[in-house]
Amino acid sequence: MAGVYQGHVIKSPAQERFAVVTTLGGYASPTMGVVGQQGSLGLADVRTSSLAELGRLPSGGFTPLSAGLSCDGVYLAVGTEQKNRADAPVYLFDVRRPGEPVWTFGDMHNDDVCHIQFAHANPNRFMSSSTDGLVNVVDLEHQPPPVPGLEPDPDTAGPEDWIVHSLNTASSVSRSRYFGPDDSYGAALTHDQDVHIFHALAVPEEADEQIMTFSDARHLIEAQTGYHTDYLVDMFYDPAPMQLYLLAGQTGGPAQLLHMSSVRNALPYNASSTTYKRPIHASISRMLTLCLLVLTATQSQFTEVARLDDPTYDTLYSMAYSPATRVLAAGDQGSHVMVWQLASA
Repeated sequence: MAGVYQGHVIKSPAQERFAVVTTLGGYASPTMGVVGQQGSLGLADVRTSSLAELGRLPSGGFTPLSAGLSCDGVYLAVGTEQKNRADAPVYLFDVRRPGEPVWTFGDMHNDDVCHIQFAHANPNRFMSSSTDGLVNVVDLEHQPPPVPGLEPDPDTAGPEDWIVHSLNTASSVSRSRYFGPDDSYGAALTHDQDVHIFHALAVPEEADEQIMTFSDARHLIEAQTGYHTDYLVDMFYDPAPMQLYLLAGQTGGPAQLLHMSSVRNALPYNASSTTYKRPIHASISRMLTLCLLVLTATQSQFTEVARLDDPTYDTLYSMAYSPATRVLAAGDQGSHVMVWQLASA
């Protein structure tokens, strides 16, 4: 299998079938990470079809299932499929040092790691999502709180120390995305069609990282927009209008693009402060608008932006969005790729 871009053909590492193709965590780059089904790794430039091989996953038989590339193109994180009841590791590679992973997160997940995303502007932050119900938020610069009476050892930081927090959704997670200024927040979708909103930065120990949950958001969407939703596809954040969007689908019908949040006000939590201001929760029956996750009651939470109809597509499976051009592309289970030009925000 090969990837085609503007007339160029990019062959997967070691001529393997593609398992995962991932773009940079940032928004404007011609570079993508490529992972073969047998664990070979590469870094491709879509302008020239050149491919730099980075090595392979360690022996052990774990199949790559997801991957993320940092916004500076330095780190490639690869999630794996659970095997023989063992924990599914996440491997972190440094493209400047091809070969073995620089770190292995061996016990972050005990089931398939189905999605990884790096922050848009910080190459040291990523989150991993799994069918075990966990979303792990990782910061490679994070240091755990000091133990009273002991001096912190800067040389002992490792994978466990870098986990800022683990969000337990109690349901298999399909996607998680950063959003908000400085990627301060996260949103996760589950296979039960729940939407979870949570902090993507460290919060005080006594605070809850989860901000709110929409249980089976399909019912909420239909109640507010009149659109019958069968499944939720994915989310994306547009930094220009500072808005989080949700793409929802209807079996045999049009897709729907929903505006989920309006990010305009001050942060409810200042990481440099010792105080923590809890977001204001409004009744879910009145819906919510997220203003930098300071929640205020309004007329509607899920506002329809566009109805995306195309008679050719099957159930949508994945999507990608370019904020620079406001182009949305989605792939379906019938091997179609649809492209829509969205109106200016």
